[in-house]
This record gives sequence, C-alpha cells and structure tokens, in this order.
Amino acid sequence: MKNYCFLHISIFFALLVQSKFDSCVLYNPFSWNPFKDQDKFCLLSKENLKPKYIELSKFPKIHLYKSCISEKQRKELLSLAAQRLSSETDSGFSSSLYLRDTGDAELPILKEIAKLAGNLSGLPWNNAEPISLTKYTLKQNYGLHYDSGFLMNGKRTNRKATVLLYLNNVKKGGETVFPFATNQTDSIEHNQVERKPIQEVCASERGVKIPPVLGSCVVFYSHLDEASQVDPLSLHGSCPVLSGEKWIAQMWVRGKIENEKDTFWKD
Repeated sequence: MKNYCFLHISIFFALLVQSKFDSCVLYNPFSWNPFKDQDKFCLLSKENLKPKYIELSKFPKIHLYKSCISEKQRKELLSLAAQRLSSETDSGFSSSLYLRDTGDAELPILKEIAKLAGNLSGLPWNNAEPISLTKYTLKQNYGLHYDSGFLMNGKRTNRKATVLLYLNNVKKGGETVFPFATNQTDSIEHNQVERKPIQEVCASERGVKIPPVLGSCVVFYSHLDEASQVDPLSLHGSCPVLSGEKWIAQMWVRGKIENEKDTFWKD
C-alpha cells in the first residue's frame, strides 16, 4: 500500500458556464487558489445531455458532478424525506429509509432521480434499486464499508455503481471519504485493507475526501471487472457531521438483474 496520491478535496466548485471542455482539470490542493483561479478550474457543461465530471480518482473511478438537480427537485426530495423519516428509521449512526412503498416507483420525482443515476453511471436506469434517503445529525457518521459484494436476502449484491446526491450544504464535517483511492496503478488485496475507525480516517490526509455541497453528486464504481470482483479500493465512509446536519439521496445501480421480478422501476 504505497504511492497513494493525496487528493483532499475542499470547497472548490467553479461557476457553471456555457462553454465546451474536452476534459476536466484535476484539482490540485497545493496549487489551486479558490479566489484567483476559479475561472481556471474545471468548469462543467452539458453536451448531449451528459454533464461533464471532475475525475477525483482512477482507482476506484470517482466522478464529481456539479448541479445535478434543480432546486425544485431538491425540495421535493427533502419534503419526501421529512414526511417519511421517523425515529423508527434511526440507526444511531444516521436516519435512513428506502423509498420502496407501493406507488414510489411511479412518483415522477423518484423516477427522474433514478434516470439521472442511469445517465451518470452509464448503466440501465431501471437497474437501480429503490432510492434511499439519509439524514445525519450532529456527530453522526457511517464507518468504512463496501456498497457491494455482500449477501442481501440470500443473494450476493452486484451494485456496479453508487450515486450520492447531496441535498444541502454542511458547514463542517460530513465528508464522503475514500482512504485508499488513488491515481496510481498499484493494486491491493482485500486482506491488505485496514478498516480503521472513521474518526481516524477523516483526520488523515490520505485518499479522497469530498465535502457535501448542495446539488452536487458523486458517482463511483465498486467492481473491478465484469467478473463481479469488488474493488478493495472502493472502501468508503461518511465523516462525522461537526456542524448542522447532512441530507443525501443514495442510488445503487446493479450491473444486471437475473430475474425481472427484482426490477423495481418500470418503463
């Protein structure tokens, strides 16, 4: 486990402009000045309805998008979260729920978000699982974990991509952290990955750390190949919220669905 690139991401988003860029410039924490160089950083545009992204890591692939949803969509998601989240869904680490009730698959706002997940991940949108809404309050966090490869309802999960959508700004803390993310080609095995306490990981300057910024979203890929081997570098967690609260929508998009009955979304 060596040669890991320090990619600590801080408040850095550029203004959205109507320009065309062939590629994005990787954020460099040592040379980029957020006040002087804002117009030089990766500006986002939409071409063929495919928004451009900032590549935060090659291993695993982590892509950051700005302004994924409209303010109207964001408010609708937060309204749903406020209505449906309750003390019964509080795990102690966060409050979350799957939006998988009868009729949820037909709600326009949820269908729009599922299609967004498909568009950004490059996978069929109706391969997405039901959307999950999560709220973190002060000091709440989520320890290091993988999003795929574990047993659920007796079946091995095959979540090729995860789409995280940030629904509010967090004043301090609440970053999504990937301690082993890198741009180097060196690979490691699962038995070489050490799952340290999330507080220790968040205090480190290693890997990729992404602050929750309203309306932005992160897409990352959990598998190395079509053989369904989980990428050990995709280990990630959510840092403790140190001020205010954090709201996110999570979408997991499967590589393929064996049984059509397992499809939540219908065309």
